[in-house]
Amino acid sequence: MDRKGKKRQTKSPGDSAKKRKFHDNQHTSELCTDFVSTSANKLKNQDDFEPAIDESSTYVVLCFSLVFTALQSVLQCKVCNSGIQFLKQSQVGLGFTLCIKCKCNEMFTVHSCPKLRNAYEINRRFTYAMRLLGVGLAGINLFCSLMDLGTGLSKNGYYNIIQNIHVAAKAVSTIVFKKAVKEEIEKNRLVSLVGNYSNKVVDVIVKSKVCKACEKWVALTQLEKDDLLKRCLGRNTQNNNEAFNHCVWNLAPKHIFVGQKTLEIAAWTTACTFNEGFLPVLKIMETMGVTIGPHARAYANMYDSRISTTEKNAVFTSKEARIARRSQKVAQNDNYEETEGLLYAPGIAD
Repeated sequence: MDRKGKKRQTKSPGDSAKKRKFHDNQHTSELCTDFVSTSANKLKNQDDFEPAIDESSTYVVLCFSLVFTALQSVLQCKVCNSGIQFLKQSQVGLGFTLCIKCKCNEMFTVHSCPKLRNAYEINRRFTYAMRLLGVGLAGINLFCSLMDLGTGLSKNGYYNIIQNIHVAAKAVSTIVFKKAVKEEIEKNRLVSLVGNYSNKVVDVIVKSKVCKACEKWVALTQLEKDDLLKRCLGRNTQNNNEAFNHCVWNLAPKHIFVGQKTLEIAAWTTACTFNEGFLPVLKIMETMGVTIGPHARAYANMYDSRISTTEKNAVFTSKEARIARRSQKVAQNDNYEETEGLLYAPGIAD
């Protein structure tokens, strides 16, 4: 009986309504990392960062009402010959389900982008791209709102995506580090954090300013001693380390607090580009399930080409290059003097 003394009506099992099926929402769609973990495990014995390219994989930004209202005016259902209506449903981040309705009983649906299990691919792609620009959840939601793309990502959804990116970035950076260690050993039997001869990052670690008692802090505190730094740096300067740190802070700005996983993603991504160029970034995206299209590959080519040109110019203008050119010029002048000495020696015309 209820509070008023009335007998509650009970329903028999046959009268009960059907159980509503649960569909993943914006908070749980990115929760599973099995797909990324499986892809990451396949990378263990690979050192080729060339991703598979799908030439048909491209995205466009369009005004939903403008485009689909125009389509509704010229299209009709093949079954009932009635007009059709386009609806946007189940939006999570930038992904949604496009529904096509008519007078028929059935409704046709298509996803706005590929789905990875229950997650929209575009959200992982967009989140990682924004992280490469040093932009987090607040910036993502601001961008989506001002562009009228939606409300953005939920807090849980965002950090679940970060977890997937973290798994992919760790897997690819591990391969990059192993390759750098192999190259360093081949050129010099000593392995250091930044190779003396290969000039590539061998490993990175994120230290905590809060917990100074942790092993990572102790290890890095010991590493900061002058004698150990000399062993790591060898005859090189700190330019490589400073350039690396600068790139990390571009992805995770110092003035904005970020969690350890976000900072590790920034460090691993920077190490990948520092060592191998932009291709490992595409490999990270591919590992997390993102399809790489022609524009992303073209940007990687442009990035690597620009870095290669910059490095050549830097070598040409470096101190070592200037010394080499000076020595070459001195040797050339000596050669000229020897030649002229033969031409102008006494009695040469006799």
